Amino acid sequence: SDAHWRQREAATMNMSDTTKIGVAITGFGAFFTFLGVMLFFDRGLMAFGNILVLGGLFFSIGSQNAFAFFKTEPLKGSGLFFLGVFLVLAGWPFLGFVAEAGGAFYLFGRFVSKLISNLAWIPFIGPIFGMLQSRLMSFFGNSKKDDQTVNSV
Repeated sequence: SDAHWRQREAATMNMSDTTKIGVAITGFGAFFTFLGVMLFFDRGLMAFGNILVLGGLFFSIGSQNAFAFFKTEPLKGSGLFFLGVFLVLAGWPFLGFVAEAGGAFYLFGRFVSKLISNLAWIPFIGPIFGMLQSRLMSFFGNSKKDDQTVNSV
């Protein structure tokens, strides 16, 4: 277990500063979006969160990779996600949030199994995901094809 944490620390040290900043910006964006939802779909917080999430994504993986990701993924997912961002910015936060959630599910649905596996290693919430992991994996699926796709990205 100690070797596992050293491996994760080494992986973090190998990230570029731009990637680290992008991850932080994305985290702040997710926080502001969550806060906007909790405060009864506050338009300002959700719009700010959306801008930060998109900016953080571009910082994290680079602009060329981000554009390539949204072009190669299903058009339905990309279209729904950006429609949701537009609806939030236009003043309809609830409809925008629903559209964003649907688009995010289409775009990132295949990464859910890998995300759940990584969440099981987090100190405080890890045991919860460890107990629920088999149920969640059976719900979302965990095929070898998904793991190969995630590991190759």
